[in-house]
Amino acid sequence: MITHHRHTDIAEYARACEPFLLAQLSTYNKNYAWLKHFTQDMLADRDARFYRVAQGDHTIGMGFIVSAAPKRQLIMAASSPQAVDALVAMARADGIAMTGVEDVPENARRFAEAWGPHHEHCRLISYALDGTPAAPSRPGGTRFARRDDADWLTQWKIAFLRECNIQEAPAVIAREVATTLDCPKPPYWIWAVDGEPVSVAAVSGDAMAQRIGFVYTPAEHRGRGYSRALMAEMCAQLRQEGVCDIYLYADAANPVSNHLYRSMGFRVLAEFSELRFEPKIDCAA
Repeated sequence: MITHHRHTDIAEYARACEPFLLAQLSTYNKNYAWLKHFTQDMLADRDARFYRVAQGDHTIGMGFIVSAAPKRQLIMAASSPQAVDALVAMARADGIAMTGVEDVPENARRFAEAWGPHHEHCRLISYALDGTPAAPSRPGGTRFARRDDADWLTQWKIAFLRECNIQEAPAVIAREVATTLDCPKPPYWIWAVDGEPVSVAAVSGDAMAQRIGFVYTPAEHRGRGYSRALMAEMCAQLRQEGVCDIYLYADAANPVSNHLYRSMGFRVLAEFSELRFEPKIDCAA
């Protein structure tokens, strides 16, 4: 018997979904890392929804929305067409003006076809790291982010998301950056030259698996190998800490990023479709 579950507490939801996601970690590491990253405080400005589908005692599908309104994108993981259909039913029952869905192509397409008119916004490629990449010699070095980095980190993240064609309200991004900088170990790694930040990357997850995201170098510092140097040192440190699985995602349409990651030893795991629903909603507000 398939049952529907709605959660309001992010920690409780993460615990309930963890066995399901760990069993498919090579595919759904992004979902796992997100649930490890978010705290209840980070969701204060977001219309968060947490759905779970179970068959008996086992989770067979999950989906969550953590985007701030008016953007409401469902990040989904489903093990069967029935699980996808159950997630459609739960979202419909909530009356959400959903703007998009993301999952492996067949699941995203099934959800979108049941939901209504849609188009493909982008395709993402999931990568896993084999080995440890060699660190190139570049001026500067790494450091962790500090609280006094909040302003420029917020502006860089806004710019990064816009380059990825992802629009979030600046106030929401500022709150998330500030909240994460208050963590005992902030997720942001910085490459600095003569004290000036020139590149950034972030990690999320736990001792078992880490996902790299927000890899960004401002235009004026690009072409000098800072991102490669930062990621190589970051991955080496994660390996030293015993992290076996290191993942990241890249836009399939970005040849520069995909070439960089493959040349560093990342191998392709899966593709994901991000589908957007019609009518188009301006998410920049």
